Amino acid sequence: MSVSMPFAVTLGLSVGLLMGGFYFGGLWWSVLKIKTVERKKLFLFCSWLFRCVVLCGGLFFIARYNAQMLLSAAAGLLIARFVIVRWVKRKIPQKIKQEEKTAC
Repeated sequence: MSVSMPFAVTLGLSVGLLMGGFYFGGLWWSVLKIKTVERKKLFLFCSWLFRCVVLCGGLFFIARYNAQMLLSAAAGLLIARFVIVRWVKRKIPQKIKQEEKTAC
């Protein structure tokens, strides 16, 4: 399937952003939920496996079209990682303050 380069780059970038948001957002969700889970190792392994299967499947699907789409998807993944890491770093001090207030 042949697609124009601007469309391929835009589509790849948006898919990469979505997959990165899913992967790293799911990682953050798993970290938050680990306190309430009884079998922590199994939960973390299943969470990682599910996120990896979705991510690898999405990248494999994108790679079938062309290299520009795959490279822009990888760039989208990195952008999503950067944004989520920055967001989580801002959320952690707020969460600690909330836990200190409820502990007192």
